[in-house]
Amino acid sequence: MATGDNRRLTATHDPVTAARKEPYLVPVDVLLLYTRVGPDGTELLVGLRQGGFASGHWDTVSGKLEPDEALQQGMAREAFEETRLRVPADELRLVAVAHWHPPDGTPRVGMFFHLEADPGRHGEPVIAEPGKCRELRWAPMTALPTLLLRYTEIGIDLYRSGRPYTSVDWPDSTQTFGGR
Repeated sequence: MATGDNRRLTATHDPVTAARKEPYLVPVDVLLLYTRVGPDGTELLVGLRQGGFASGHWDTVSGKLEPDEALQQGMAREAFEETRLRVPADELRLVAVAHWHPPDGTPRVGMFFHLEADPGRHGEPVIAEPGKCRELRWAPMTALPTLLLRYTEIGIDLYRSGRPYTSVDWPDSTQTFGGR
């Protein structure tokens, strides 16, 4: 197809309908894969949620990005708010992105960061939001809790496999564009 010839891409495009649509906005979540080397190999810091979203499920340190906040700053803020860890934003390494369509129907984008624990610099994790977290613990990556939040499990799987991105649980993930 010649440059500027986008007939195939716009064959079913309705400019009137498209002009009425609102911009696509989804929550952006930041999730921390905070690891250390323990007696059974690599361990991940996980917390047992309570009271509200995903109560009774295990999760990593996580939260929503706030307006006018860079991804790393949002992750560092959430780590401090939830665990009092002093995580340097510039040391966080983005390891995975998940575009998830959960059962409630509200799509989300999860940005998964990794950081190796350094208690001398970061401090020791504590439960700083007892209304949201009942327990914190280090879990071996080979034996994570069975009631792990699906979203978190997706990010951990991506991290382990070295794959940077996935889209998961979309109703029609076979759609193609361009008439092919």
